[in-house]
Amino acid sequence: MVCEKMKGFFESKSSFKPKRKIIIFIIYFILTELILYVNTNYIIFGIIMWLFITICLFSVFTVERKYNFIQNYLYDDPLLSNEESLLSKIIWLISGFLVIVVGISICEILQPYYFLQDDNYSQFLPVIIQAGKSIGKGIFPTWNPYQLMGSPTTSVGIYSLTYPVTYISYFISKYVFRNEYLTIDVFSIIHLIGAYLTTYWAGRCLKIRSSLATLLSISYVLTGFNLIAGRSWYYMIPVAAWLPLIIILICKLQGKVSLLKWTISAGLILGIYFHAGNVQMWIYTVIFLIIAIIALMISKSITLNKAICIIPALIIALAIAMPLLYPQIIETSNTSRIGSWGGGIANGILAMILPYPLAKASNPNGWSNKFTDLSGQIYYSGTFFITIGLFAVLFILLSLILFKWNKKMITKLLGENIWLFIGSIAFIYALGNSGRLWTISCKFPIFNKFTNPFKVLTFVNLFFIIGGGLIVERFLCKHPINKRKVEIFIALPVICLLLYHSALARTSFCAYGDPVYPAMPKNVSQLIKTKSEKLITRLISLAPERCPLKGYTLSLKHNFPSIYQIYTIYGYDTFIQGSKENQLADRMIYTTKNIKALQAYGVQWIMFYDANKSRRRYYINGERCFDLKNIANRIVAFDNCSLWKLKGKSNSMAFIKSNPQKSLPIQFKGNGVRVQTTSLKPGDTLVINVLNRKWLKAYSDGIPIVSTSDKFGRVNIKISKESRCLTLIYSPPFKEAFFISSCLILIMLFVLIIKRVIYHRSRF
Repeated sequence: MVCEKMKGFFESKSSFKPKRKIIIFIIYFILTELILYVNTNYIIFGIIMWLFITICLFSVFTVERKYNFIQNYLYDDPLLSNEESLLSKIIWLISGFLVIVVGISICEILQPYYFLQDDNYSQFLPVIIQAGKSIGKGIFPTWNPYQLMGSPTTSVGIYSLTYPVTYISYFISKYVFRNEYLTIDVFSIIHLIGAYLTTYWAGRCLKIRSSLATLLSISYVLTGFNLIAGRSWYYMIPVAAWLPLIIILICKLQGKVSLLKWTISAGLILGIYFHAGNVQMWIYTVIFLIIAIIALMISKSITLNKAICIIPALIIALAIAMPLLYPQIIETSNTSRIGSWGGGIANGILAMILPYPLAKASNPNGWSNKFTDLSGQIYYSGTFFITIGLFAVLFILLSLILFKWNKKMITKLLGENIWLFIGSIAFIYALGNSGRLWTISCKFPIFNKFTNPFKVLTFVNLFFIIGGGLIVERFLCKHPINKRKVEIFIALPVICLLLYHSALARTSFCAYGDPVYPAMPKNVSQLIKTKSEKLITRLISLAPERCPLKGYTLSLKHNFPSIYQIYTIYGYDTFIQGSKENQLADRMIYTTKNIKALQAYGVQWIMFYDANKSRRRYYINGERCFDLKNIANRIVAFDNCSLWKLKGKSNSMAFIKSNPQKSLPIQFKGNGVRVQTTSLKPGDTLVINVLNRKWLKAYSDGIPIVSTSDKFGRVNIKISKESRCLTLIYSPPFKEAFFISSCLILIMLFVLIIKRVIYHRSRF
């Protein structure tokens, strides 16, 4: 309860002083000018935001003094309602689930394969399918022979290949729906349903009645970010399912709980969550969790003894994450990656509250080549709860200026509205350079590799929606009104707006013009795809990075070759593309005589995508690199593509160095290469035409041997004795990672023992 001193203070007329009124008008002028500046392209939206701030100021002057808004709706901890029956709780829970099903169904009906857009289509699903096929054959970890001249996949991390739900989704798609291409849709739907349940659980832990918990859950699950960013980057959707568990952990920590049980639970949640696909989002989650614990400790909502539990919990999380984290760090440490770029949400603030066409905004980076007028839906968060949360934060900020506050009042307010506080930090960060917090963070290691501050929008949505739900719950607890009628009154517009929004969430970061992975023409497939172990060749795709026109998929750009099982020298994986091995290959191709470098890497075919009917020339960074008429002959044309055959003879996939054109029998598998070496003699040098990466280990009849690299970066092996078979196996350092995990567990046990000793000594 609020202390009498604060209650009397809010009722006092002497709270305002003339000097503070001057400050208010200065701040008011700055805020309104800022809003108009941010929305320069949409003056009408700036005016609406100006009116919103005006209402907030009016509320501070009048509503607070008349209704004690802070005391009633921001300062008291809500009491869990006992009026609800079990039947009512079940009805609300099922109703919310049905709304989620209807919302996702609307998306899938309007656009089949809804979640298969942008990078999900061109990068992630082809690799996930290749890994799924490999795991079905008992092969793990996986290595992709079809792209980037042999590309690691499991150890990169962004494909979630150490995350069990990935394989569950693949096998459901393959054996239940008989369609592998549904893998990411199944994956996304599983996590959105999981997000609904975890968010509902978080609401109930915060003592929010089941009706409101249901409504805020569907408001979060069907946000524009989850749908639009999720259909473009699949790894954003698991965040929606795992993030609410952080709120639950905090709630449990504030109550009576076994600290050992909490520590283990927190460690398991954070550890498994790491494997879901995106390290950047995982780090953000851990940071916000730590900030929340520190803030609650300052507000005396939790004790120091409880707060310290986060240390062993993080050690457990690192131990679980280490089997992927350790090889991932080594795999990407030498990668050339440009970070600190990307847009924020500054131009979409109004679109967070109002749906189209009441609010219009562009994508944070201007990414959209279809339904661009609906790009602003990525910001939309359901109107009701997000508006209350944003209003409450603005109300608190202005109240801090208007009224006298002591330390006790501020810390109490912080503890009772921790999610609005965390949401405000996330909001400032998500503004990008406009908020300066992103700019400052980019000066630090690790953070300078991060991109796109608008990714934090999912944190903003959850924290403000939860904060808004708490305020509504306090309102219902304070006033003797017909709760059922109010719940229905709130539910109907919220559900209608969200379903309307689901129908509008049709844009993505990039849309392609082909049906899902169209069939390759038979005559083309027969030319470039062969089952003979001695006739395997490679292909290079010359095509733009993005193109929404017909036939682009068949250009075999990005990771499309993994779908068609065609060997290429390029692919779409920024981490592997930036590796020193692939950087060497790029230099050899673009700085030497092109045709010789292409022949050295076994390229026999060139797929040229000519949507603009150019002169058969291909440019890189403005410089002409390939003139097809001089280096190749056109074989066949189809759609906007044309297949060319490189002039001259190309190196084989496996050969004796003295005779590059004579191919040895070679098999590519999901974990490496197998070459028959019965015809080789001691002293011969075997060249295997894949890039010699760090964890590609060579074995001769099962015995480890040494491999080296030639000037092209290919695998070279000096034959010392006769053998029947030579294999290259992709072997990330999982054993070392598990050893580190074991050490971390021992450290965690030591920390728990020390913590327990200190705690008992402090009691006596």
